Amino acid sequence: MKKVVLLVFGLLMFCSVGLTIGASTNVISSNPGYMTYQNGRFGYTIDYPSNFIIRSSAGNGDGITLASPDNQTTLSVYGGNNSGLNAKDYYNLTVKNIKGELGYNTLEDTWYVVTWRENGRIYYEKMIVGSASYNGFTFSCPEEQKSWYDSILTNVERFFRHGNINCPG
Repeated sequence: MKKVVLLVFGLLMFCSVGLTIGASTNVISSNPGYMTYQNGRFGYTIDYPSNFIIRSSAGNGDGITLASPDNQTTLSVYGGNNSGLNAKDYYNLTVKNIKGELGYNTLEDTWYVVTWRENGRIYYEKMIVGSASYNGFTFSCPEEQKSWYDSILTNVERFFRHGNINCPG
């Protein structure tokens, strides 16, 4: 019994190490022309174009949606507590709900990427899944602006860092 209590205490301590206490933050990135959003609940960070504005913020602290100045392009970043699903389960749910044309997609043990075209828009979703939580983002822009946003999406994806996905948020 004593070993179980110590194990649970150790797990709780492990999960609390490195968590950001308090609100999420937006700071200037070391990546020129970008800001960094750090989620205070799930610990993930992502760089986004500095001219994007916050369109909405989740009341429970799981993420935000950003938009370009013309409000045509969006970036939603989010985290959630995992209810026993794995990356393949989330991937299958995403693909099942796509009403448009499926594009590039890949599935690995702990993450997936899915792209699709729907109603004149391009979508790119990446999710990283752990035993206790997940972190992800969805980027969407009009099809005619795809070439403009290709390099921006590459930067957004490259500077996305998941939090401790093996601990709940």
